[in-house]
Amino acid sequence: MPKRVSLSIPEDNYAKLATLCDFYKLDVKQTISDILYVMGLKSQSIIYTNKEYKVPVKLTTIILDLFDAGFKTTHSLFNVVLEKLGVKGLFTLDDFDIKLDENHMWLLYIALEGCGLCVDEFDVTIGPGTMRLTATSFIDTENVSSEALEKLKGIVHNIEEEGKPNPPKEFYELEEYSIEIEEEEDSWALKFDCYASFDSSPKISTISKYFERIFKRAGITR
Repeated sequence: MPKRVSLSIPEDNYAKLATLCDFYKLDVKQTISDILYVMGLKSQSIIYTNKEYKVPVKLTTIILDLFDAGFKTTHSLFNVVLEKLGVKGLFTLDDFDIKLDENHMWLLYIALEGCGLCVDEFDVTIGPGTMRLTATSFIDTENVSSEALEKLKGIVHNIEEEGKPNPPKEFYELEEYSIEIEEEEDSWALKFDCYASFDSSPKISTISKYFERIFKRAGITR
């Protein structure tokens, strides 16, 4: 049964909370409810964390420490991905899902305007001992002839069957990779997918150049 709680919030804290609500397009009541929901889910973990301190600490101190550690870890990782794949300053983080208890992370990056690469977005899935990279280039089918689209399908089929056009040498170092087309009514997507480590994964610029070769053969201008 829901419990009703009356709160008095200092004006400056309320103003900051209201700014947060505006950003996520929520009202204050819903935001407070969401925060309490998350705190309830993680309450046992927070209690356990208290045992790691050698001196008495307040609940607010523990929560701030957890927030700071989380922000530093995730922000550092976000930048490491961009640096490892050679696109720092060209892509920005758009979405992510992190499950620390499962040692699993999914990060989605989108190209900044003026990026200049033939990759519109890429996502990285990191799990125990594995990393999966998927790079995507979108095609506006309304601006491309049906003949060019059919030719593109044939080229991608030849890549799967014959390995032509010849892929970059970095692809040969991968244990497994694939190139395919996802078809929707208004747009298609050319996708490159591989399993690799950060050190063995091809750079996004390498994938982009291969995409450009494929599009050029199909007569599609990006």
